[in-house]
Amino acid sequence: MQYSKYWRSVIINKIKKYIDSSNLKDIADFVKAGNIDGITTNPTLMYKSGIRNYSRFIEDVNTVSNGLPISYEVISSDDNKILKEAKILDKLGLNAWIKIPVIKSNGDSNIMLINSCLVDGLKINITAVFDISQLEGLIETSKDTCVISIFAGRIADAGVDPEEVVKTFRQSELSKKTNLLWASTREVFNVIQAERSGCDIVTVQPELLYKTNKFGKNLLEFSRETVQMFEDDAKSAGLFIGNSDKF
Repeated sequence: MQYSKYWRSVIINKIKKYIDSSNLKDIADFVKAGNIDGITTNPTLMYKSGIRNYSRFIEDVNTVSNGLPISYEVISSDDNKILKEAKILDKLGLNAWIKIPVIKSNGDSNIMLINSCLVDGLKINITAVFDISQLEGLIETSKDTCVISIFAGRIADAGVDPEEVVKTFRQSELSKKTNLLWASTREVFNVIQAERSGCDIVTVQPELLYKTNKFGKNLLEFSRETVQMFEDDAKSAGLFIGNSDKF
């Protein structure tokens, strides 16, 4: 019986993949494998990984980063403290990028503060961006000094198509002066969406990075393997239906 081929081979040529993690082993493994282009982390990932000493964590990540760009996030909400933290993080080396949220937790904009950092020559990753209007007033930048992290996964959680949001950014003047980053990935297909919508970078959790090995896999074979998994697991569990048809 002949089957139509519904799949196509997927090749990610242009987009850069950053590991999104605070797990030192995962970061070290992917850096060693040579299949990532950078590293991102945030306070929530650090908390979930049991990290309580930020300085020690930075030292550990720098040890295994092999010079890849690393985005570290400020943790304060006061302007003066944010600036102080940003300058401390900037001194970590040429591969350090400073993540500053586009707004504070009270909703006030951080754009003027971000502008000050850019003027001082810091490399800034503007994070937690959901709408292009949040970037109003951003000074002229360059791709070498500014990344905009669009939280596509959370945008999708709100029932909004993140690809359309990213395309709005891509069609603006901002895209010529910054790198667009697809953040808060939820599934491995987001990598495809990130590239086709025009992002320069996608940041991906380790468990999803592993799944990119399946890109281009024949769907019919994938189907057969799935059914085999069901059968094997039913046998392993000793499942049966009725009184006499035990596997």
